[in-house]
Amino acid sequence: MKDLPEALRRIWEIVSSDDYVSGLQRANLPWRIYPLPRWLGNGHLNQLARTELLRQLTPFLHFANRSIRLRELEERELTDPERRISYYVEVDVRLAGRDQVRDLVEEIGRDPRRMELLAELSDDLTSLLKSALDLFATAGKASEDDDPSWADQPSISIHGQNHHFKEWSYLIELVRDSFMAITEVRPSAAQGLLERWNTIRYPTFRRLLLHALTEWTPQQS
Repeated sequence: MKDLPEALRRIWEIVSSDDYVSGLQRANLPWRIYPLPRWLGNGHLNQLARTELLRQLTPFLHFANRSIRLRELEERELTDPERRISYYVEVDVRLAGRDQVRDLVEEIGRDPRRMELLAELSDDLTSLLKSALDLFATAGKASEDDDPSWADQPSISIHGQNHHFKEWSYLIELVRDSFMAITEVRPSAAQGLLERWNTIRYPTFRRLLLHALTEWTPQQS
């Protein structure tokens, strides 16, 4: 019996992993259990609402309804180790909020304390975007040299080309805006966020870094 190709092994590892099962469970939770984070009288965020917001923006691997066609596989040579997961099954990265993410992002934009909110969540948003790109890498769709942001978010700046057909691209927009929020709310932390971006080896973060450096001039001490 021939050994299974690496891509098929990876598909099995993904669908049998706790992370994949947890992703499916998150995607099936009700929308907006808690409202958008509100500020309490003491100036802090409502922690339960904050957790819900981040849950809605959590990425997970999504396999299309069309499953692997076993008969087709039987008729093909399974010895090519270079085949990616996408050769055998349609896979993408979705966010737990799915089609509601656009409304969520628009509501954030209307919040009177939007800048404080984004600055507060800057590290979390960066982690979520990195997780999305790590998932793309798991599916063979991202690496240090390439990732889907070129197609899904053509411009880091606000631009008509950014149609957000894939909801994960909203994470790019939120991370971008969170940096500008930090430069206003906590300017001393801005350099630290840029340094973190510089350690994440995906083109998306290099694009974000370049954009930030063209929009922001560090204050001289």
